[in-house]
Amino acid sequence: MARDAADDRDEVTYQFSCSGALWTEWKRSVPRDVPLDEEIRALLRRETTDADDLEEKYRLTAIRVRRHAIRANQKLAAGDDTDDIREEINDIVQLVNGVI
Repeated sequence: MARDAADDRDEVTYQFSCSGALWTEWKRSVPRDVPLDEEIRALLRRETTDADDLEEKYRLTAIRVRRHAIRANQKLAAGDDTDDIREEINDIVQLVNGVI
């Protein structure tokens, strides 16, 4: 693969253009609490991560997400404070954002 001067820099700024409809459709797929630049960086990381490492990371994250979901459901069934339930859901969001 060819290298260019950008390969040796610590940070790269890149501009591009695409159709407004495509941009809007993609932007709507990103959760509102995730900054768009963060999501773009996550896309780049996914594309450059070894598939075996990524599969293991997804598997472990799925286990952690299940644990938080079970705790949230248990708290909901017990009538616990909604702040505790919200905290479990926020933990799930953080875990998911960490792998995508």
